[in-house]
Amino acid sequence: MENSNNPSQNLQELIFSLLLPIVALTKLSQTGDEIWHLGPEVGLAVALALPIGYGVYHFIKTRKLSMMSMLGLVSVLATGLITIYLWNEDGSIKPEAPLLFGVKEAIIPFILGSAILLNSQLFKSLFYQPALFNIKLIEEQVAEKKKQVGYNRALKISVMIFAGSFFISATLNWFVAQYFLSDIDYTASDSLALYNAAIAKITGWGFVVIGVPAIIISCLALWYLIQQLKKLTGLSIDEVLHAQESHKK
Repeated sequence: MENSNNPSQNLQELIFSLLLPIVALTKLSQTGDEIWHLGPEVGLAVALALPIGYGVYHFIKTRKLSMMSMLGLVSVLATGLITIYLWNEDGSIKPEAPLLFGVKEAIIPFILGSAILLNSQLFKSLFYQPALFNIKLIEEQVAEKKKQVGYNRALKISVMIFAGSFFISATLNWFVAQYFLSDIDYTASDSLALYNAAIAKITGWGFVVIGVPAIIISCLALWYLIQQLKKLTGLSIDEVLHAQESHKK
């Protein structure tokens, strides 16, 4: 599975997995005289089709599975299935929408956090990787100075800090879903459009709620790990990081 660091690809994923679906849910879902007012059913269908279509396109083009695209696809499919269950034939919506969407929004970051805690290799593939750290030199110094116990402890604590960002995101996502879905009149004539608009807000704010804590706490985990590696190995920051440059010397 690919963990892409390509800025162009990341921008495309952001556009097709987040920005365009939000536009579809808020603008296309309306009913009115404008040509783009296609109704809630079409708006939702377009919003779901965009990330699915991009995920398929990316796989055909690269023959690789992007982690972000995979998570997006899982989220989109869950949204579609939940919506099929929640929408009644008379145009009303079942009242358990906040509960189901709260669980849906919280479950992915919760699973990611749990997986990182249980599988150190996942942490290494996402965070402690040769593209950022000079792992070969670090482990040589750890072995030479007989600091394996301290090294393992530093990695374990870093894993816990990194995983913690996902648990925080899961909790915040739950409350975001409750906030935007709890005030809807599910028996109103425009309840489907209101529902789609709420999902768009949850999608947008959910991205912020996941992204901001993840960035802050990941920086904290990075800072902690670098400081511990410097202490254990006696290496400088330049030697701990930038593995490719260190290999050239």
